[in-house]
Amino acid sequence: MTIGQLLQILKARKRLVLLVLFVMVAMMVAIVMFFPPRYAAEAILTIDVGSIDPVSGQVDAQTSAPGYLSTQAKIIESHNTAIKVVHALKLGEDREVQQSYMDATQGKGTLDDWLADQLLQHVKATVARDGNIITIKYTSPDPRFSSLVANGFAAAYVQMVTDLHSGTEQQNNAFFQSQLKTLQANLATAQQKLALFQQKNGIIATDEKLDVESQRLTELSAQMVAAQAQALDAQAKARGHNNQPDVINNPLVQNLRGQVAQLEAKFKELAAKEGSNNPAYQQSLAELNEAKAQLAQAMATYSQGLSNSASNASSRFANQQKEMETQRDKLLQMKTQRAQSQILEREVESAQNAFDTALRRQTETSLQSRVTRGDTGMLKSAPEPLGPSFPRPELLIPLGVILGLLFGGALAVIVELSNRRLRSVVDVELLLNLPVLATINPKHGKVALLPQRSTAKLTLNHGAGS
Repeated sequence: MTIGQLLQILKARKRLVLLVLFVMVAMMVAIVMFFPPRYAAEAILTIDVGSIDPVSGQVDAQTSAPGYLSTQAKIIESHNTAIKVVHALKLGEDREVQQSYMDATQGKGTLDDWLADQLLQHVKATVARDGNIITIKYTSPDPRFSSLVANGFAAAYVQMVTDLHSGTEQQNNAFFQSQLKTLQANLATAQQKLALFQQKNGIIATDEKLDVESQRLTELSAQMVAAQAQALDAQAKARGHNNQPDVINNPLVQNLRGQVAQLEAKFKELAAKEGSNNPAYQQSLAELNEAKAQLAQAMATYSQGLSNSASNASSRFANQQKEMETQRDKLLQMKTQRAQSQILEREVESAQNAFDTALRRQTETSLQSRVTRGDTGMLKSAPEPLGPSFPRPELLIPLGVILGLLFGGALAVIVELSNRRLRSVVDVELLLNLPVLATINPKHGKVALLPQRSTAKLTLNHGAGS
């Protein structure tokens, strides 16, 4: 369908179009005249998302969470917020309101809950797409009441957020206060156990004593090794008795052995010359026996000395070994005590850290419970509306005209299609598939010849009337 055909149809059906236009405009006029006016008041809040906590100095994770603004809008539309508005505006004290409540509920439930539900039916909190802004809109037949309720919801929300925050922090503060007493008692017990253990075992704060004892053990170990070597050497020397090189090579023994050798040579000479009864022979024999006795006595004395030295060296080695074992046991005991002391020290440190952490959090929650939240502010209070939000004649009447023309035109086209008629040259050529040679002007009765068109493209419709 061409634009020309559409205009021909609208022109032919103009009465129908005008009728639909009149009906639509009349409906809008009726809405304006008979519908009671409703006034919408809007209060605008700004929400600081990602605000800095004034106590900790960190970004508030709660305000940075996704969907935070939507959550705040739900809080505004919550029943508890509406209850706060009812109490702030003292709506339940109006006798007409009380009577309306009785008529609607027959006394079931509470008046505050019923009023809160009534308010929530006409309040809407909308989050702006761009920006951290929430618009609170309340609609009612009274402009002043709409303004009061919209501002009441804004103020109740700010108070609600503050109460929720301070209430949570107060609960946390009470929890940490109760925990501090237990943690402080645990810290005192751990410190007392550590002090008693250190006092009982003579443990000082530093490890100097342990270092001294370790050095003493090292020295004793070296001394024991030396004593062991000496004992082995002395035992080796004493093992051969008179045949020991130290005994044989002794200067006194060597001197006595020389004297014995000389006396033996002299005795042999006398024995060869003289008889056994010769005084010289007897004197030489006596001197030889005395020299041998002295030699034997000297060798026995030196051999006994070596045996005594070996015994003393073994005794010293045994004493050194025993002293080293005693020192080692003492050092092991000190290390065990030091380990137990360190365990107690770690318990004290852990108890101290727990107490310090709880004390710091208790201080933070105590401050936060008294801090006024600054992340919500009133960007615009709701003024009293100057005009109704519905119905609005300046919008409804033009809307009725536009809708009337659209619906009237659509209805005219539908009626035309249900009963198609020839209204132009184009309709004749398209619907009858016949060439048009001339047209008659109905006003002047003149015949206007149309330029001849190629009939090759046209196929006669023998089914059409003659």
